[in-house]
Amino acid sequence: MKLSDIITHIKASVPSLHQRVEGATSFADLGENGVVRGEQAWVVPLSESTSPNTLNANAVRQKVMDQIGIVVAVRNVRDPRGEAAHDGGLNTIRGELMAAMIGWVPAAGYNVFEYAGGKLLFMKHGAVYWVFRFSTWHHESNI
Repeated sequence: MKLSDIITHIKASVPSLHQRVEGATSFADLGENGVVRGEQAWVVPLSESTSPNTLNANAVRQKVMDQIGIVVAVRNVRDPRGEAAHDGGLNTIRGELMAAMIGWVPAAGYNVFEYAGGKLLFMKHGAVYWVFRFSTWHHESNI
């Protein structure tokens, strides 16, 4: 599964982001004083976990669960506290993101994405930063 494929899919499927979707490095580069204009999103890998081996002897087959985060920033310049950003743009983007991601297969051999929850990261400079988590799984094997 490539993050670039997820970014391309979100750009094509979430019109309220106006193609402003980037990867994890761009989010890290935002820094302490970063200010977003309007709506923006970043796709970041969050975790990878495995289930125990289901085979015996020298054979290995494991289920691998991948979780990504889509960090969405919404800013309303007329509302420095971020309340209007949350109630307006964020809810619209949430609906479009759910329609785009839930049930989408990110790559061959992967299961569909499922929604895994979301939470407020922070509010800064009149922007709300929210992370939506999605999970999928695939199998790894040495046979």
